[in-house]
Amino acid sequence: MSFTFLHTADWQLGKRFGTLPAEIAPLAHDARLGAIDRIAALAAKTSARHVLVAGDVFDTVTVFADYLGQTVARLAAYPAIHWHLLPGNHDPAQPGSVWQALASGPKHANISLHLTPAPVEIESGVVLLPAPLKTKAMSTDPTAYMDTITTPPGTLRIGLAHGSVRGFGSMGDAAVPIAPDRATLARLDYLALGDWHGLTKINDRTYYSGTPEPDRYKDNDAGETLAVSIAAAGALPVVTRHPTATYTWAERTIDLHNASRLVNLAPELRALGAPVKPILLALTLTGRVALSEAATVDEAIATVRNLTRHCTVDRTGLRFTSDAAELAAVFAGPLSSIAGDIAALQTTGTADEQRIASRALQLLAQFSRGTTS
Repeated sequence: MSFTFLHTADWQLGKRFGTLPAEIAPLAHDARLGAIDRIAALAAKTSARHVLVAGDVFDTVTVFADYLGQTVARLAAYPAIHWHLLPGNHDPAQPGSVWQALASGPKHANISLHLTPAPVEIESGVVLLPAPLKTKAMSTDPTAYMDTITTPPGTLRIGLAHGSVRGFGSMGDAAVPIAPDRATLARLDYLALGDWHGLTKINDRTYYSGTPEPDRYKDNDAGETLAVSIAAAGALPVVTRHPTATYTWAERTIDLHNASRLVNLAPELRALGAPVKPILLALTLTGRVALSEAATVDEAIATVRNLTRHCTVDRTGLRFTSDAAELAAVFAGPLSSIAGDIAALQTTGTADEQRIASRALQLLAQFSRGTTS
C-alpha cells in the first residue's frame, strides 16, 4: 500500500518574541498560527490525509484559554486532515498542562493527542508509534519501547518523537537522547523527529522536519514541512521538502574592507524575495573603513533597512580610520578640531574607547552632512 503524510514539528505556538520590536512581535506570533493554514494547503496539494507534529506544538506548558481555543478551531476547520499532536520538551504532558486542557475540552474527530507511548493504527495497515514527553528532560531514550512492538507483516511502522539524536552535535535544546539507529532497531519505515529547528536528514528513514515558521537568526534550513510517501512496508520513503515560512530570518556578518561589501547585500536580499517577502535581518559589521566612505556605509544601511521588515545593526566591531586629509575633507570649522580629538582616541584609547570613538566619528560625519542613520 502507498501512504503519504506530512511531517512537521516545533510549531511553538504562543511564542512571544520578546526580543523583537513591539510592532513586529505580534506579526511573528500570528505567522506561527498561520502556519497551520499553510500546512493544510500543502496537505491538500500533496493528497496527504495525515499531518504528524513531532512535539513542541506549543511554546510553553501552559497556554491562554482563548489562544488554545483558536488553535483547536483552526485545526478543526480542516476536517479532511487528521492532525497528530505530540508533547515535546517545551510543552510536556504534565498535570495541569496544555495537554490536560486539550484532553478535557471539546473532542474533534480529526485531532489526535498522542499522550501514551503505545501503537495506534491511524489507517488500515499503518501504525503510528508515538513517544510523548512528560518531562522537559530525561536520561533514557523515549523511543526504545518501539523495538518491542510487534505488528502484522506488511504493516507500515512510523515513529513520532521529540529529542536529540546522539552523535550529531548539539543542534536541539531538548535533553532527551534518541538513538541514531532507532529506525533500524525498531523496524520503522520512517521516524519523524522534532526538536532541531532546521531540516536535517539523519539517515534514509530518519528526519527532523524543522519548524515550519522560523523563530531565530540561524541559517539551518528552517521554514519547511516534509511530505513523505512510502510505497510499501520496507520501501525507502520518498521525502520532499516544501517551504511554509512567512518570515525569513537572516543573519549576516560583513567584514568591511571597503564599503562595497555592504552595498552588495541589497541584491542578496532581493534574491531572498525582499521587499515583498518579509525579512528579519541581524547585521553585524566588522573591519576598518576609511571615514571618507562613511556616507556610502550609511546609504547602504538605509537601503538594507528599506528592504527588510526589521533590521538590527551591530557596529561594535567596526572602525572608521582617518588621517588628517580625510578629516579635513569631511569636516570644516569647529567640527574639524572635535573630529581630530575623537580620531586620536581610536589609536590611544582602550578597546571600549576605540569602539565609541569610531561610532562617534560616524555620527559626527552624519551630522556634518545633515543626515542620520
